[in-house]
Amino acid sequence: MRVRSIRVTLVAAALLACAGSVPAEEGGTPAPAPADAPRIVVAQPTLDLGVVREGETVRAEFIVENAGRRELRILRAKPS
Repeated sequence: MRVRSIRVTLVAAALLACAGSVPAEEGGTPAPAPADAPRIVVAQPTLDLGVVREGETVRAEFIVENAGRRELRILRAKPS
């Protein structure tokens, strides 16, 4: 019985130690971007293609522009 309580105590202590190392989310508003930062602009950001059946191919084109002064890098894009 004593060994079990020691194990429970050690597991609880380990969990508390791990939980304490995770940073909490900061509230409030994020800092504004620098004036010369890249700024993505999409003329038509959404498109409703209606019902698409399984196996059916649909095509859409989005025009993306950089309205900022620095290089805009798009590292990944995926459909929603």
